[in-house]
Amino acid sequence: MKRNGLKLATILMGSAPLTTFAHTGHDVSGFLAGFGHPLMGADHVIAMAAIGIWAYMLNNEGIKHSGSMIPSVFLAMMAFGAALAFSNFALPLVEMGIAISVILLGILLVAGKRLSLGITLPMTAVFALFHGAAHGVEMPYSADVTGYFAGFLLASASLIFVGYTLENLLIAGGESRAFEHKLVLPMSGSLVALSGVYQLLMS
Repeated sequence: MKRNGLKLATILMGSAPLTTFAHTGHDVSGFLAGFGHPLMGADHVIAMAAIGIWAYMLNNEGIKHSGSMIPSVFLAMMAFGAALAFSNFALPLVEMGIAISVILLGILLVAGKRLSLGITLPMTAVFALFHGAAHGVEMPYSADVTGYFAGFLLASASLIFVGYTLENLLIAGGESRAFEHKLVLPMSGSLVALSGVYQLLMS
């Protein structure tokens, strides 16, 4: 299918609702290919869940709007990174960047760092660029662009929501805060970081 500038412009419109992308009209395979892509890579699944955990952690520490801004920035920059790849802009060392982002996310969870949004959001944006670029590079040539973008953004948002929700269920507040610091976050962060190290060694 012809990749035209109108579709690309639509993708880059941050104010456009995600549901707009889903109405591809005649090409369902683009959406399904996009939706399935984040789910087939362990690095993407782990990173999305870690972003959700991180967003909840900061939100639970009283950093206002972090619970919504971190996922929003991540998804927006993922779309931008995919659009760059779609436009034949070669972002260097994509696989290494993804692995390093997973390692750093794991370290943040282990250390329990509570960072300001001024630091958190740029980090989130850089992480997302690499993940988005990978989605853009691996888009099937015949896939509908709008459907593909809608699919991987929806799947990524769902994984972030899963991470956020699981952390919310595990951390009930009050007496569980000690449990959070001593066990839940360090263990989950260690697993995230180790998976990133493995991915880095394999890239």
